[in-house]
Amino acid sequence: MRALALFFTTLLVLVPAIVISEPKTYGGYHHYEELPSVLFLVADIKAGDSFELRRAMRDYEIDLVVTASVGGNVYDALQMASILNDKGIYTYIPENADCESSCAKIFFGGKSRMVLGGLGVHQFYSGGSGATAQGRKDVTTASTQYTTSDIIGILNEFETPPFVYEKMFGTTEMYYFKPS
Repeated sequence: MRALALFFTTLLVLVPAIVISEPKTYGGYHHYEELPSVLFLVADIKAGDSFELRRAMRDYEIDLVVTASVGGNVYDALQMASILNDKGIYTYIPENADCESSCAKIFFGGKSRMVLGGLGVHQFYSGGSGATAQGRKDVTTASTQYTTSDIIGILNEFETPPFVYEKMFGTTEMYYFKPS
């Protein structure tokens, strides 16, 4: 654990230096040559970003993903979280950055996680064009239950604490965890 703390401390010192080069972009991720083993998640999470993550991991040996995103596609986020967890990659939210919504799911996939910024969760919702339309309640309920089951099942693999689910599924507004 001491080595991990030293790694994060070193990262904090080096991050200002990354403005020297232009990043290579992989979907919502940025990679900087100055930090060859680090990916930065800095954009909305879109369908297909899990493939972009795998592409970046083929190009570079990634040890750490720095998360600073407002979230986005739930299923791609769950896929990316599983990839990070399977590969033993660390996740980190820097000071003055927020990792919200689906980004939090990616953060929880880290082998080891550190938060100095904001970690926000809320209930998922359908962002599709028919999200507000009246549909068959049995279909909507079944879809919601399957999605909830997927989220819980995958986050359980990461040993996510149960209090996270209470906040995640208990509020429509963004809930930010306290630093402690």
